[in-house]
Amino acid sequence: MAQFASRFAHSRSRQSFDIDGSGALDPLEFAVFYKDLSAALGKRTPTNCEIMEVINAVDANGDGEITFAEFSAWWDQRAQQ
Repeated sequence: MAQFASRFAHSRSRQSFDIDGSGALDPLEFAVFYKDLSAALGKRTPTNCEIMEVINAVDANGDGEITFAEFSAWWDQRAQQ
């Protein structure tokens, strides 16, 4: 499942989720991405509170944007738990 999520994030975020073309996802872009990822994995739609918790956990450098590297590191860590 980790490989699926990484491929999903890599291919789809650049195509449709990074609306402003910055190369990273701001909180609104990440919320759309995370809801779509949850649906693709057959999970329930996360609440806004859950999405903010994930953003806080994923945004390693605290700049308010989620890079693919930050997401991948977080996802891999979750897969190992």
